[in-house]
Amino acid sequence: MAKPLRMQFEGAIYHVMNRGIDRRLLFWDEKDRRLDARLRKLDDECQ
Repeated sequence: MAKPLRMQFEGAIYHVMNRGIDRRLLFWDEKDRRLDARLRKLDDECQ
């Protein structure tokens, strides 16, 4: 069963996850890995 849709509103802060089903890889090539690195940097800056 799917989760209900999240309410969205201006100025909200959302948690971003980067894990696939059964913990499979989501990032396959260098372009994907650069995106992952930017997401991790953003996470570090928000802590």
